[in-house]
Amino acid sequence: MKKVILLFTAVLAISCSKSDSGSSATVKELSITKLDGTVINDGSVLNFNTTGDDAALLAFYVKNNSSSAIKVKAKCVSISNSNDGSDMQFCYGQTCYFGIEANSIYPTDSHDIVSVPANGQVGGEAFHFQNFSTTAVDYVFEFYQFDANDAIVGNKVTVTYRYNP
Repeated sequence: MKKVILLFTAVLAISCSKSDSGSSATVKELSITKLDGTVINDGSVLNFNTTGDDAALLAFYVKNNSSSAIKVKAKCVSISNSNDGSDMQFCYGQTCYFGIEANSIYPTDSHDIVSVPANGQVGGEAFHFQNFSTTAVDYVFEFYQFDANDAIVGNKVTVTYRYNP
């Protein structure tokens, strides 16, 4: 009888551990795509060699791949080459910011929160990066979900907009 109980306990423990490990393959709720639907992968570096014109514009969608609405912010993680960010336009939510700052979170006002409906997307040409600097620069942005307590939840997507003349 002890052997049967031990065997039952072992089988139960193995089946529970398998179901837990299976749940670690989580669906990425948040994704960023170009207007043509191309996914911008986490860690992507997008290169541009022109400034100010349409060829320097990177418009995008913020997509929600889950069955519940999500709220998404963007943070300028860093700006390289001692650039002060004054020559970058970042349009996100209901506002265009001309002159962005490292370590700043966008949108800057709580009434402009970007909410993405379940299995939906927001953005398009109204959501974009556009560089006007004439010196080489990297702008690194991180998109992330947040909850009612302003805590980061879910996956993040980090994107580098690189101008290299």
